[in-house]
Amino acid sequence: MESKQSAVVKNPCLQDSHVEVVDEKVLQDIAPEIASERKKVARNLGFKAHEIDIIEADHDGAGKGGITETAYQMLSSGKAAKGDKPR
Repeated sequence: MESKQSAVVKNPCLQDSHVEVVDEKVLQDIAPEIASERKKVARNLGFKAHEIDIIEADHDGAGKGGITETAYQMLSSGKAAKGDKPR
């Protein structure tokens, strides 16, 4: 039976904080799937409306990557990676 490598890896620098880091390839695979719901996902990750607007301004639109890139940037941002929860 073949074993798949986990998409979630333990970050040795964060051993005591119980934080796991998701592989970048997984985020790239997920981004197109959530692109149409990216704002809802971002809010669930704890982003404020103005933070979502900034990411969209930086990555959405002609020549900037579009909604898939915007979704990826939201998933891979420091806030999402740290697991910050909405307040």
